[in-house]
Amino acid sequence: MGALIVIQIQLSNEKERFEEETEARKIELEESKKRFDEETKARNKEFEEEKKARKSEQIDNTFFNLLNLFISQQNSLISEQNPERDIFENMLMKIWKGSAHAYRKESIELFYSKKIELLSVIDKALGASEAFIREKEALLSNEEKLIIERVKSEGRSMSRPIIFQMIV
Repeated sequence: MGALIVIQIQLSNEKERFEEETEARKIELEESKKRFDEETKARNKEFEEEKKARKSEQIDNTFFNLLNLFISQQNSLISEQNPERDIFENMLMKIWKGSAHAYRKESIELFYSKKIELLSVIDKALGASEAFIREKEALLSNEEKLIIERVKSEGRSMSRPIIFQMIV
């Protein structure tokens, strides 16, 4: 009977120790699971941020590619629709390509045949200059305003441009 009681006590002690170990492992497992969940959330957050960054880069790249395409198309359309832009370049190239009399004569004839377009381009440039001066007029000193007025009044009657020295 004593042996049975000793066995009973040992089994009871083993059962308690087993339950304690099981409980400790269960707690350890829950803590591991919590750490794993936290690490997973952190990694998912990092992945999400990286995904957003890549998407932003892709959008930026797409935007700049489209902007480049737009600018190149715009430039090609401008040169197709606005051939007077190339008039000066074409005339200059024709003048420089050949120095023979026939080429010079052809260049001069082309220059005079396109003078209306040239005058139009020059008129646009003058209009833009005057608009710029009107915009910046408030920032000019009185001396600079007097010089501009002098250029306006005398410039139309001059055969040669006068070089003005700006007082700084």
